[in-house]
Amino acid sequence: MTRKSCHLLDMLAKLEDPRKDKGKRHPLKSILALMVSGAIISHLLSNSQ
Repeated sequence: MTRKSCHLLDMLAKLEDPRKDKGKRHPLKSILALMVSGAIISHLLSNSQ
């Protein structure tokens, strides 16, 4: 049985970037990865109190 990779950055890289070229300073997958990481950390910190 073959397993497919399902890494977060691979999945985010598949998303279409709706921004105009002028507004693309950073890759969309990097921005989304930071947002997901922040949400996870926020959730973990709020549950640890």
